[in-house]
Amino acid sequence: MRDFFRGKFFMVLLFTAAFLLGFMLNMILDGGVTAPRDLIGTIASPFASFGTWIKNGVTDFFETFTEYSSLKKEKEQLIKRVTELETELAGTYNEKVETERLRALASVTETAPELKFIAADVVLSSADGLGSTFSVNKGTLDGIQLNSVAVAAGGLVGKVTAVGLNWATVTAITDPSMSVGATVKRSEATGVTEGDTALRANGCCKLSYLTAEASVVRGDLVFTSGLGGVFPSGIYIGTVSQIESEENGLAQNATIEVGADLTSLRRIYITDGAWNGE
Repeated sequence: MRDFFRGKFFMVLLFTAAFLLGFMLNMILDGGVTAPRDLIGTIASPFASFGTWIKNGVTDFFETFTEYSSLKKEKEQLIKRVTELETELAGTYNEKVETERLRALASVTETAPELKFIAADVVLSSADGLGSTFSVNKGTLDGIQLNSVAVAAGGLVGKVTAVGLNWATVTAITDPSMSVGATVKRSEATGVTEGDTALRANGCCKLSYLTAEASVVRGDLVFTSGLGGVFPSGIYIGTVSQIESEENGLAQNATIEVGADLTSLRRIYITDGAWNGE
């Protein structure tokens, strides 16, 4: 029975019945004055309007779908291009940073061209966050030894105090256990840098054992002197930021602002083997 109501024959009957019903209403209400053609148009008009609505809806759908597909493809192309540009920019930035590091490294070691350095990445910094010690990913297999000297782009970092096959620990010059023979470049006054618990929080160390007559002023540049046999001479340490005389008046001390940023080191350059002063 359902197939009957869905069939073409039923639709024809339905259309015929509608036509006859309209014709009869025309006869009753209008006395048969309305022309059959007008009557057919009156009956068929709703069907034609419905067909036009369906056609327009289908057309709009396909136009919208085509436009959406085009926009989606354009978006994917833009995202791909942005990703490519970001990758290029990151590569350029990394190359620039590495170039600056190497240039700075060359400047802090130019007085000791015989030294060979091994680049090592910092994998762990001291828990106190003050940059006292650093664990790096290179060790004896790479040529690093105890007392190998460590530098960074800003200057001297410290020396290797523990080492394994593929790791090493670098203790910074700001650590209280560290001391380095130093000289003031302008006046050639000599002294010894010492790590200080209070000063290391600000990335500084103390320059001790300066004579009362030593000429030291704020802004003086301080370099390694080579005395002691651990650190070669000529490596930049930092800048004098403060000077004070001891109570007995026989000596004076200075505060050095360390050149290397010990709180944000990512890469350290360590000498291939320990320097023996020769």
